[in-house]
Amino acid sequence: MTAKEEKIISVFMKDHRLLFEELYAEFYDHIASSYEARADKSQDINAHLKQVLKDFGGEDGMKKIVWGRQKAYARAYRKIVFSHFKTYFRWPLLMTTLLISILIFQLTQVFQPYWVIFYTLIATTGYSFFFGVRDMIVYRRSCKALKLPYKSSLKNEAIGYPFVFGSFFINFYNVLNVRTLVTNHFDTHGQLIIAVTVVLSTLYMVYFLAAEKAYKSEHKLKVELI
Repeated sequence: MTAKEEKIISVFMKDHRLLFEELYAEFYDHIASSYEARADKSQDINAHLKQVLKDFGGEDGMKKIVWGRQKAYARAYRKIVFSHFKTYFRWPLLMTTLLISILIFQLTQVFQPYWVIFYTLIATTGYSFFFGVRDMIVYRRSCKALKLPYKSSLKNEAIGYPFVFGSFFINFYNVLNVRTLVTNHFDTHGQLIIAVTVVLSTLYMVYFLAAEKAYKSEHKLKVELI
């Protein structure tokens, strides 16, 4: 394949919004392989791309396939996060989970449980947001420096759930006025409130640690093209 043909494929990829690393690599390999294996060797790259688009169901079919691939990668990356999450409930990382639980319980003895949950969400969400944005900027700059045809990764987007969940719960707490509810019922349901606080905060922090570990791993997925 010539450099001109590679450039034409690259333009085709950009035109169809295949700007994520995983999708770009997957579709590029598919197109390049099918072009090399084409039965009619007189068919040029432009004609072949028209045939590829037709095989994918035209513009609408292509959009559906791209959207389906994005969802498939998101599910696959979340499975990786969950696999890391489960390790925190098995030895030896179980000790980390227990230590987090003990720390949170001790905090509830000093501060109101509402604030313990609230600041747990604030701390982990803020950390995720700050370093997530930083890593996205670094990734984009790296792609630009290397003159890569893509500027983002589905891995970066799919694993950013601690920030999403944290933001949701912070707003959820404010809407339901949980602070007032906890204050009004702590005298009668104090032990239950503390237990819920410890469980929720521990699970959220462990999930955050699992997501961070998955994000920092070098694991790259390549789901087979449908």
